[in-house]
Amino acid sequence: MSKISVLTEWLGIRDLDAALPLALLSGAIVFCWTLPAALIPVEALRHLGDAQKVSVLFFAWGLTGILAAMLVPIIVHRLGRRYVFVIGVVSVLSGSVMLALQTLPLLIAGSALRVLGFLCVEIVLEIVVMERIPRRRLARFEAVRMFALGCGLILGPWLGAAMASRLVFWSPFALLIAVMVLVGLYTLCSRLASNLEAPGNSSKAPNPLRFIGRFCQQPRL
Repeated sequence: MSKISVLTEWLGIRDLDAALPLALLSGAIVFCWTLPAALIPVEALRHLGDAQKVSVLFFAWGLTGILAAMLVPIIVHRLGRRYVFVIGVVSVLSGSVMLALQTLPLLIAGSALRVLGFLCVEIVLEIVVMERIPRRRLARFEAVRMFALGCGLILGPWLGAAMASRLVFWSPFALLIAVMVLVGLYTLCSRLASNLEAPGNSSKAPNPLRFIGRFCQQPRL
């Protein structure tokens, strides 16, 4: 029995062939998201010189994320999963290069691209999870994925700050780019790629805003 088989047996996901790769991919993506998390606010404050302006900038990035979160499902419907996943990876890579150059315009644009890219990648992978993991086994898979996410959340900010202070500023972004390239290549070249083959649809895309009215109409306790 291989070490991977022993690990999946111990985790209780041996019969789910895609569970471990999907959990590790989720952990790697969160690691990449948090790697520069401690650096971006410091860089924004260095450029702007005022904490209130930094707050306004982060508020604008947050609005960008909300808008992107509503538009990405529509883009997936139109273009297909593979194209949206590739767009997401390329956006993350481009945004990381911009952030590493340490100028204010590139900081603003790079962070916006970073938000868009990670949303594209994450939404596509969530669709793959729903297709590859049976609903009755989802609870067990989520336990494993939460552990991977926790490792990424803990390791990312610390390692990013440590690399930027002890090596050079752009070193965590170089690591981020390397990990995201590996994530993209593995997803596109492994068995998970079959779940990315769903083509785009020219029919009317679903409107995420319609769920807000349905949510408000539901009875509350």
